[in-house]
Amino acid sequence: MIASLENDVFPFIGAMPIADIKAPVLLNMLRKIEARGVRDTTKRILQRVRAVFQYGILYGACDRNPAADIDSATALKARRLCARRACPRSSCRSCCAASTLTRATP
Repeated sequence: MIASLENDVFPFIGAMPIADIKAPVLLNMLRKIEARGVRDTTKRILQRVRAVFQYGILYGACDRNPAADIDSATALKARRLCARRACPRSSCRSCCAASTLTRATP
């Protein structure tokens, strides 16, 4: 758990005082992590950052939790899923059009 904070969070906001960190800074950090293609890791990091701010509030290091303002479902990019084998070739969307699937002939 600490390794993900050391690798992904500290390089972006590790030198900043916790009271100076705002939601846009966190969102920018999360989007950079997400750009690597690790959406699940990004969500876990958001959860951990929320917990760190909650701890900071309890012990007086900060007044509010800016990570609580970030909803991962709306702030992060939605995953594009496509059931390529389930959709017929004639009605495929653009995400399926490049598919190299072929139908087996009986």
